[in-house]
Amino acid sequence: MPFKEFCIHTLGSSPPLATYPDSGWFGCAAYSTNPGTQLLLDPQIPDALTRHQLYGQTPSAVTLPTYFQAANLAPWRERKIIGPMDPYNNRASGPAVQQAHMVTMVRRRLKGASPNNNAYANRYGFYFTDASTAFNNQPDWLGFMHPANYFWTNKDVAEPFNAVQYYEDSGSNPTKVDSYNQNFIPFCTPVNTYSSEGTLLGQYIGYTLIFYFGMAFVKYPIQGFKDVDYYSPLPIKPEIVPTYQLFSVDCHLFMVGSAASGQTLKSPKIGSSRYWVYNRDSTTWNICDQYMYMLCGAFRSNWKFNVTFNYVGGGSEVIKFNPSNLQVYVTP
Repeated sequence: MPFKEFCIHTLGSSPPLATYPDSGWFGCAAYSTNPGTQLLLDPQIPDALTRHQLYGQTPSAVTLPTYFQAANLAPWRERKIIGPMDPYNNRASGPAVQQAHMVTMVRRRLKGASPNNNAYANRYGFYFTDASTAFNNQPDWLGFMHPANYFWTNKDVAEPFNAVQYYEDSGSNPTKVDSYNQNFIPFCTPVNTYSSEGTLLGQYIGYTLIFYFGMAFVKYPIQGFKDVDYYSPLPIKPEIVPTYQLFSVDCHLFMVGSAASGQTLKSPKIGSSRYWVYNRDSTTWNICDQYMYMLCGAFRSNWKFNVTFNYVGGGSEVIKFNPSNLQVYVTP
């Protein structure tokens, strides 16, 4: 267990224009009268690192727990990207962000260690993201070794397994100020949100994530509940060796709520994305060896899901969200 604390970087970028995107992460500048159509460049990451595999993602659809005025949602609706570098009929959708990067400090935890770790609430009932591909009808073939062993989670989160619906249920509040890209990805245009009666509760102002990182194990290796070795150069890849060391990182995405004076507004979870790392025998102590530096997620990916916004007074609309090209970079 070499590291008590380390960093996890959240990275993303806009989809390539030649793929004719209809949503994705875009920046604040406007090529047209609609805000939020500036392209976000690809992050710069060492090319030698292996990109570890997606394990699974949720959800296919989300309904936000508060209410909205239709006019306020204009900056988040689908909009055309117009600019000198875009000859295609491309679209942006969802909230534009001031940057598609944040860094989160995570801390090693173990039951019985301080602070606030004497008895993790909900640690046995917590939902870890299921696999995208089930094996023999087993939707979650890779388990976390916690609480039998260490795990790492956000340094400032007291009860991480309580953050099932809202970030604040963890006993901690999310960061709401952009301070050197720490723990917060601010929206270009925050959106007001209301109670069902029309009382202003506050605004949704950005994204944040809670991470659950730790050693993992194949639950039922004898019965064939295991994936293939994605490192293998063979055209038909062999199954992984379950006695080799595995890691997994579960990334739970929240919309950060900022309450109006005298009101309460929590930060709802809108989805989760989980990755897995398969370590083989290492032949080098290079500082960028992937045992120490774990890059999870594809260089090009779309994580699209529909978000329903209920109107004050009745009715609703659906806006497509897409944290495009989402990657997490675990670094000591």
